[in-house]
Amino acid sequence: MKIEEIKRAMHQRPFQPFIVHIADGGALLVEHEDFVSVSKTGRKLVIFEGEDYHVLNPTMITRLQVPGTEKPAS
Repeated sequence: MKIEEIKRAMHQRPFQPFIVHIADGGALLVEHEDFVSVSKTGRKLVIFEGEDYHVLNPTMITRLQVPGTEKPAS
């Protein structure tokens, strides 16, 4: 996943929560723009969930999803 896509989701106005899908099949919800950060180099992404946090390499992110915007199955 390109870091630009992640940054675009982070800075969207108004902010919309989004789900980060990871290559191992996991998913992390970013509920607020203050709960996600990209390193200066763009090689690390930190997502905060309550008192926990996850450090990800953006290459391990398979897709971003905004809940409620999926197209209905035909």
